[in-house]
Order: sequence, then C-alpha cells, then structure tokens
Amino acid sequence: MLLAYAPDDVRANALQHLTRVTAYTVTQPARLLEQLRRVRAEGYATTGEEMSLGACSVAVPVRNGDAVVAALGMVVPDLRRQLPRMVSALQVAAQGIGRTLASVQWK
Repeated sequence: MLLAYAPDDVRANALQHLTRVTAYTVTQPARLLEQLRRVRAEGYATTGEEMSLGACSVAVPVRNGDAVVAALGMVVPDLRRQLPRMVSALQVAAQGIGRTLASVQWK
C-alpha cells in the first residue's frame, strides 16, 4: 500500500530490490508497477501468500489531508468471500484515523 503512494525515487529503489519470499511473491518490476497502479485506482491493496504461506492481506491508505501517511490492514487466511466487507471496514477506520490526525496539532 505505502509503496503505491511513495515518492518516485523510493519506488524505483524498491523495484531494484525485489526478493522472493514465497512462490507467490511478486519479483517482476513491471508486474509490481501494474499492481501499484491498480492499488491507487481501487483504493486498496491485497496480497495472496506473497509474504507467508496461508496468509492473505488487505490494506487501505490512511490520509492526513491529501497525503498518505500510513496504511491500515489485516491479515486473514482467505480474502475470497469477505473482501468487500473487509475493505469497507478498513476504509471507515482509516477515515477516522485520518480525521484524528488532521485535528491534532503536531509540535
């Protein structure tokens, strides 16, 4: 999620250091770039056993104004049946966090 919104130089550096963790880990830069474009278009990211076998994840951005400052996600065994509900719950929580961040005076 955060890589989709990262500055170009951070994204370029990450694309040069893709390491396979499982058989499902994306290690092709062009494929990852396409996934990052999809993340920005759809507003959420998913993985399927890319970091740990048997674990899938979904994440959404947390914004402070227009800036993406964090991500909120969950890891579950399967995304197939409940993905829309999980995305919706995460988006509501991320919006609440974003409102709190916007209202806090950082020193």
